[in-house]
Amino acid sequence: MLNPFRKPACSEGWKNLIIALFIRADLKKAAKRRRAAIQRNDPTYSTPYAPVPVLHYSSPTGHPGTGGAGSPGQWIDMSGGQVPPGAVVGGQDRSGEPMYVVRARHKGAIIPGKLVQSHGAAYVPWGGKEHGKPEYQVLVGGFNNWVPTNGSNIPPGAFPGGQSEDGETLYIGRVRHKGSLITGKVQQSHGVCYISFAGKELSFPKYEILLS
Repeated sequence: MLNPFRKPACSEGWKNLIIALFIRADLKKAAKRRRAAIQRNDPTYSTPYAPVPVLHYSSPTGHPGTGGAGSPGQWIDMSGGQVPPGAVVGGQDRSGEPMYVVRARHKGAIIPGKLVQSHGAAYVPWGGKEHGKPEYQVLVGGFNNWVPTNGSNIPPGAFPGGQSEDGETLYIGRVRHKGSLITGKVQQSHGVCYISFAGKELSFPKYEILLS
């Protein structure tokens, strides 16, 4: 006779399945929190970068400018922290993780910015704030060099990396800030290099600019 108060047997396989479902639900919740934090530009997902000695680059496709000799270069569509082979390394996270040269669309502009893979998004400076972008383009291929400049002095051969919402060419620049080296956008009419840092857009009249 069956005991009505006896709990039904549960095989080890069913137990493992139930545990797996709970884990998957927790991972989905964590991913949802990360996406929400990126959309509200939570500074938790913004990390400064340190310099690296050797860098690589190329020119974008579908945008004004010419690439380095012998390499056409291109911008590759990516998302969620993904990086293609040959991506341009423009800096380094304090943890040692590389930072890549990227750009993303925002408010009608195409803005150069920064990417650390573990953050799952690129970051671009605009309108006084740092904006997280789960979808972005990564610069791939070629060689490069950086030269110091200041204000509105754009040297010959400066590499165009995007454009403002008004159609002005934006260049790729970088600055040292609080012990880090951070890539961002150079807007000639403003006479500064803008970077995104800890949730904010910061401007610097002295900076380095990427050449073709």
